[in-house]
Amino acid sequence: ESINAPPYLALNKIISTAFTDIKIETAPIFTSRGLYYDDVPGIINSGPIPPKVETQTLYTVHWRIASPANDLENVEVRTTLPAGVTPTGATRSFYTDSVPSFNEITGEVAWFIPRVPANTGITSPAYETVFQIALTPSITQLGQPVELVRESMLGAVDVFTGRAVSARTQLIRTNLPDDPEIKQGSGAVVP
Repeated sequence: ESINAPPYLALNKIISTAFTDIKIETAPIFTSRGLYYDDVPGIINSGPIPPKVETQTLYTVHWRIASPANDLENVEVRTTLPAGVTPTGATRSFYTDSVPSFNEITGEVAWFIPRVPANTGITSPAYETVFQIALTPSITQLGQPVELVRESMLGAVDVFTGRAVSARTQLIRTNLPDDPEIKQGSGAVVP
């Protein structure tokens, strides 16, 4: 708005208006953590801690998804299990009916959710799934932490903006930094 209109316009003031539509895309919150000491009903971990050569130890992996602003659709999380790690088939999901699937040939774990509503994990609980894996370390892994799950990647479509969004997490090793019961240095394979 300007009160200084040129005299030849014969106006007291000039007013200009413009509208802009700005769509803000959501950034999904995706976490991945590995646990040995876990209290998920129906899934019990066992085996030696620290892991022992040629002896099976069971662990659980938790994936959690939150969407702070917009609905997400076609949400897919994927990771690959390294050699020596296999799924047990035990899974649980919370606040969604979707459970992960396993491809025995490729070693891939995938979790598909058709839709994650806005504010999931903010005003309502985050969607979470838990799957159990078995590690049998070899003699070549002696003295070092072993990779349990490679980097996990989430891909989805933000319903409001129509754009693809993604998130990723770091790999998980047998040192399990997210498990408060695991002592520092107890992730290295022992004889």
